Amino acid sequence: MASLALCREAPPGATCHRYADLAAEVLVGALPGDTERRLESLYGTVFTTLDWLEVHEGVVPDGVVELAGPAHLIPFSRDGATVRLHLRTAAIAPAEVVRARDAVFRAFPAVRRVLVETQASPRELPGPKVVRGWTDDMVVHLPATLDAYLASLGRSTRANLQAYERRLRRDHPDTRTAVFAAGERSRELFDLHLAWKRERFRRKGLPTYWDGHPEKAAQFVELLRRRGQAHLTTVAGRPAAVVFTFPAGAGVNLYAYAFDPAYEYYRLGLLAQYWVIAAAIAAGARRVNLLWGTVEYKRRLGAVPVRNTEVALYRRHADRLRFRDDAALVARRWQRRARERYWELRGAVARRLRTRPASTTTASTTSAPATPETVVPASTAGHAGSASPARAGPPAGNA
Repeated sequence: MASLALCREAPPGATCHRYADLAAEVLVGALPGDTERRLESLYGTVFTTLDWLEVHEGVVPDGVVELAGPAHLIPFSRDGATVRLHLRTAAIAPAEVVRARDAVFRAFPAVRRVLVETQASPRELPGPKVVRGWTDDMVVHLPATLDAYLASLGRSTRANLQAYERRLRRDHPDTRTAVFAAGERSRELFDLHLAWKRERFRRKGLPTYWDGHPEKAAQFVELLRRRGQAHLTTVAGRPAAVVFTFPAGAGVNLYAYAFDPAYEYYRLGLLAQYWVIAAAIAAGARRVNLLWGTVEYKRRLGAVPVRNTEVALYRRHADRLRFRDDAALVARRWQRRARERYWELRGAVARRLRTRPASTTTASTTSAPATPETVVPASTAGHAGSASPARAGPPAGNA
């Protein structure tokens, strides 16, 4: 455990636990001074940074788990019998998640559940667990050069991007894009972005995400002020598009974008995101996370889905009964699946009935069986004194 230094450098008042068999240490009550730098270097995502946890999650970690071989530094927060490992969108092998879980259970005997959002498949995490949910982030894995990136795109996408850019620069040769730390301009730039969003969404009769979540807007502006970048495109010196990104290590999170609807003809929204990818390649980044949702255009930009699954890992099977929130999530999921299955089966039956050959009726060409003859009394016969037989039914003369 020579590469682990948490316990050796633990500050006064902190508690540190060493587990040689796990090649792990758990520091409680303090964070190493270089935590933020190491998190960015290890995971390349804004979602594990201390800024994100404090501003967006409202969490100040209670400590960290450090693993050796391979190296990991995992911030965690504790709430009673639950510890959450903050690993959202971080690439970490299942075996390392298990080591971190076991170290937490040893360090905190009263903890019965570990929550973690991980790219590891739940099937590769042994022990009792419940899958709480998942998202598919759309991630562009970047080559070393812009030419290689363009070559990786579909032929039509590559041609369209080049055509859109030629058209824009032909009509507006003074188009410029500047990249800078948002800092104290964060509120100004966010309000500009929101005004463009509202104008475009109003035409569609839809509200924006930010209008429905005003508290998220305030959090975003603060996070942008602390560590965000603005990619501001101007035409004739006037703002035309803005993209907000959060670089972290070898990764870039493209979090939000908007453009002046007057430039929709030039597909400026798509171009602005393409320029962010080009800038990331020039800066040596290895990936750009376009986040979740609106999958189709992100696929055209070369993004592929990367699943992040939130899993509850329990100390023992019986501990699953302690946490009603997990049980409620599972119940809702089964109800949803049952409804989906019902409609799938109903649709399958309906399709089968529609495609079933119609039954055909063949007219019979054989004579109907003869009706038994009845002897009619002479007094009711058609001719008086006649004893000739007559068919049952109305007399022939009345037919």
